[in-house]
Amino acid sequence: CNLRVVDPALLTSVVLFTDHEETARSLAAFQEGIKVFNMAYETTGQLKYGTYDYFALTLRRLEIQNDLIQRGYCLMVIEADATWFAKDTDLHIGQLLHEFDIISADNNFASSKKPKEISAGFSGYCGTKQVRDLFVEYTQGYAERLDPYVNKKGYIGHIGEQMYLGELLKAKNISVHWLDECEYPAGIWYKDFAFA
Repeated sequence: CNLRVVDPALLTSVVLFTDHEETARSLAAFQEGIKVFNMAYETTGQLKYGTYDYFALTLRRLEIQNDLIQRGYCLMVIEADATWFAKDTDLHIGQLLHEFDIISADNNFASSKKPKEISAGFSGYCGTKQVRDLFVEYTQGYAERLDPYVNKKGYIGHIGEQMYLGELLKAKNISVHWLDECEYPAGIWYKDFAFA
């Protein structure tokens, strides 16, 4: 439903990453005039966090983002469960993507005293030279981190792509704008049961 409040002039295409064709058809019917591209990813069921199969899916999603960024596009990555409360979000986000290389909700919470962390569930990237170079390193490096676990079954650890991006950003001169945590909920709202 959040997509309904976005200015159609700004929202021209959506790339879905699902193994359900019905999801793509439903979104196309729900949002008239939008181009929906479904990047099918076959699974044998629900992917459990911490498994190689789960992280292989995040790598595939990252490869698609990298492909778009290398072509010079600006893009927003918004997971299906992301929610935002900011008024005129589309205009605000569109403007910020022209001012900063990266915009993101903070995956942590300001009061948690943890360093800010890019939210893989609500972030935007502009295809500037700095971001294109970053995404080449990001995608290749993340693939290398997963290589030792190829086809390993069961839990392999906490090898999330957003933590790796945070490590890379520490050594880069890339402008990041952190979105207001009251308008764009922090990732901790989704993962910490204290907020449930």
